[in-house]
Amino acid sequence: MFKTIVIGTDGSNEADAAFAVAASTAQAQSARLVVVHVVELLSGKGGQYPLHVDEDEIHNRIVAAVGKLKKKGVAVDLEVHQVAYGGPSH
Repeated sequence: MFKTIVIGTDGSNEADAAFAVAASTAQAQSARLVVVHVVELLSGKGGQYPLHVDEDEIHNRIVAAVGKLKKKGVAVDLEVHQVAYGGPSH
């Protein structure tokens, strides 16, 4: 039924629950899973910094979850992007 599933995650509990459903569906249907995470940056005179203080922790959890799926044989890719203006949805 599905060939490719795209899941956006921000590291929240809700996103983790959606990730689990997407991963399960991808595994059951031998579909490719694309995991997308957008790092929202705040800009100021001192430079640009991630909006979330724990961005490194969030990133590491997402990478670990993707790694576990790869070990299970799921075709999964991780895309991480950064945005400074307009918010992640743009």
